Amino acid sequence: MNTAREIAREEILLDGMIDAVHMAVVDWHVKQQHPSASDAEIQNETLETIRSLVGDGLVKTGYRGEDGNFVPESLEQSMQELRESYVAHYDEPGEWMWSCWLELTEKGKQFAVSTAKGHQLARRENERKSLPSND
Repeated sequence: MNTAREIAREEILLDGMIDAVHMAVVDWHVKQQHPSASDAEIQNETLETIRSLVGDGLVKTGYRGEDGNFVPESLEQSMQELRESYVAHYDEPGEWMWSCWLELTEKGKQFAVSTAKGHQLARRENERKSLPSND
């Protein structure tokens, strides 16, 4: 049986198959698994979920550069940024929703594709990419 954290992690990894995942998405997935939790409990579980994903080598943390590309940074740097934005200004999502991004590692991509939903998503993405462009 999957725990709430495992379910949130899997959903985050599935979202990450398409693009890097921003904090609002991570927060949302954690809230879906803990609907009656307080804000402080959500924040703590969100940070622990990120730590577990990074610790397992499934994602790296970072931010979007001026060109829109993912710029990796250490987990410690990201956690400091999240304490200053996500935790300190939780009631102001505009202050934190773009403050940290998660990008799947190769191991994270492999894990996501190994799930039933991930396999379906990968197949649909490959089909979509093979369609002629309307450019």
